[in-house]
Amino acid sequence: MNGQTPPIDYTNLGYDALRSAMLARAQQSLPEWTDFSENDLGVLLIELFAYACDITMYYQTRIAGTCFRQQRTSRTPSCRCSA
Repeated sequence: MNGQTPPIDYTNLGYDALRSAMLARAQQSLPEWTDFSENDLGVLLIELFAYACDITMYYQTRIAGTCFRQQRTSRTPSCRCSA
């Protein structure tokens, strides 16, 4: 590992892109892990995390689009964020 972290591509965040990015990161971080078949437990966990992230980002994008759509046309926010 060379200590360089590759930049994150925020434009391609679907399940397939997340899965391939996680597998690439695993190959970079864990060179001793060589079995990347679908039968491997590590691949199963990566696919599970990619699915969960895909669903979470879908809802985050949808909520953000709903909250900030009206702000472009009016000064009152459609939802309030509390700290």
